[in-house]
Amino acid sequence: MKQPKTIQLSIPQPCTEDWHKMTPQQQGRNCDSCRKCVVDFTGFTDEQLYNFFIEHKGQKVCGRVKKTQLNRPILLPPQPHSTLYKWIIAAGLALIITVGSNHTSFAQVPYKNKAVVIEKEQSEDSVSNESINITGTIVDEHNEPVIFAVIQIFKDSILKGGTTTNEDGKFSISIQGKSKYTLIAKYVGYEEEHIQISTDSSLNNIVIKLQTNINIDEVYITSGYVVPLIEKIPIKSTVEIKRKTQIDKFEGGNSKTIYSDEIEHMGH
Repeated sequence: MKQPKTIQLSIPQPCTEDWHKMTPQQQGRNCDSCRKCVVDFTGFTDEQLYNFFIEHKGQKVCGRVKKTQLNRPILLPPQPHSTLYKWIIAAGLALIITVGSNHTSFAQVPYKNKAVVIEKEQSEDSVSNESINITGTIVDEHNEPVIFAVIQIFKDSILKGGTTTNEDGKFSISIQGKSKYTLIAKYVGYEEEHIQISTDSSLNNIVIKLQTNINIDEVYITSGYVVPLIEKIPIKSTVEIKRKTQIDKFEGGNSKTIYSDEIEHMGH
């Protein structure tokens, strides 16, 4: 199946206009300074963001976004398989079962001598040091997965391990020994979430919801920004776009156009 393209939002220079002084409209608010509608993207899911900018590819867009929507890959959620795909899988499984059933089975001759098995009792140390796996998902207020969120696990204030979530917001981490632990989930722009867990209870499919940190100035208003589409985004401090891109950059209310034939460096 062909993988969909990935997009990323970035703001070279935020607009200085006051959002609360703009006139409300259906999609956002009207900016009297630039005479444009500023779209409110703060409530958009990744899927809605992706579809919006694909539909408006190459157009100038003014928008209000959260910091957590910037400088990261925006992906479409996994699409369900088609009915034809499911039918082919079912037909292949039926064929395997049919071929397997044609083989003749022979019963084993019972062995008269009975073997005596003596099980060795597990010591308390071996039980306490066994590996236990913890799995779960990190989501935001809209139940959207939080990608690359940091997961840390502590015992008596001592760090015992850590990991990050994948593109679906899921994580998996192993711990040694039965005990009580503190699980900490955090991501830029969100408040840390602390959860007390015990190996005596179920540690599979834990769902942790992060709340936006209201103390962080997380809202930007962009003006006249063209979102480029790129095939693959490296995780580093700058993004290199190796194709011709037109970027409108606003400085002091005056706009000027910059053309880049090779590489345009866009800071976080």
